[in-house]
Amino acid sequence: MSSRIDNFSLFLISGLFPWQWFANSVILSASVFISNKPLIQRTTLPRTILLLASILNGAVHFLLSVPVIGLFLLMAGKRPCLIWLVGLPALLIPQFLIIFGLSLLVSSINVFFRDLQHLVGVLMNFLFFFTPIVYSETMIPKSIQPFVFLNPMMPIVVAYRNLFLNGTFSVVPWFVSLVTGLLLAAVGYSVYNRLKWKFAELL
Repeated sequence: MSSRIDNFSLFLISGLFPWQWFANSVILSASVFISNKPLIQRTTLPRTILLLASILNGAVHFLLSVPVIGLFLLMAGKRPCLIWLVGLPALLIPQFLIIFGLSLLVSSINVFFRDLQHLVGVLMNFLFFFTPIVYSETMIPKSIQPFVFLNPMMPIVVAYRNLFLNGTFSVVPWFVSLVTGLLLAAVGYSVYNRLKWKFAELL
């Protein structure tokens, strides 16, 4: 597959680094409430802070990886564009909302069904191959495109890649991702809000 893509290493990391923030945050979120049992039982600390700390830690790691992409660009004879200053913060917002929503959902349900944390890792591995990270979105067969486009990380990864490699930022896919993120955050918070009263008892 790499033979069909120019500068495959650069192509790969431009999609892989954002994906790692997403996957690692959601996987770690499954056990956040369980592993912080004393804090939840003995303090009035808002439980969402535990998730936010984990997600923001992943965001910092992602931002620290951006200079690596810049270095690979220079090695490929290209250079970062000023549009990064607008596009990168803009893309962080919907991605954060997507991660936060799914993390709230997973972490809340896992308090009741502990095996979920093991399934999340498997699902992330499965979802990885339905995200255009090691292949271009143009390679996706039409027969499975409707399924791939249901993946909330699909437009995010493509948008990051276009920003980093081509210096372009499209508002339409960004807006779609933003709406998706807001919906997932609303669903995740709704589930969390309905289940949080049982956390201390079940932990």
